[in-house]
Amino acid sequence: MKRISINGFGRASLKVIIDTPRLEVIAINDLMSIGNAAYLLTYESIYGKYHENVIIGENHMFVNNKKIVFFPEKDPAKLPWKGLNIDVLVQ
Repeated sequence: MKRISINGFGRASLKVIIDTPRLEVIAINDLMSIGNAAYLLTYESIYGKYHENVIIGENHMFVNNKKIVFFPEKDPAKLPWKGLNIDVLVQ
C-alpha cells in the first residue's frame, strides 16, 4: 500500500486514488477551508456530483470511510510528511 499526500487539493486525483486499491490518501494540503474542500469534492462542476460519502471534522475528512488529514499550510516545507510516512506527494 502506497501512502499518498496531495499538496493543492486535486479533486480528480483524489477520486482516482480513492478508487485504486493499492493507494491510500493520508493527507491533503490546501489553503481553502476544509468545508469548501468537501463541498467542491461533492459538487464538482466539471465532473459532476461525487456519490461517495464525504464527512468533515475539525482537521480531517472521511471520504468513502477513509480518514484524510487536512492541512491549510502555505509553506509546504512545514508539513509533517515524514511523520505521516508519506511515500508519494502529488502536486
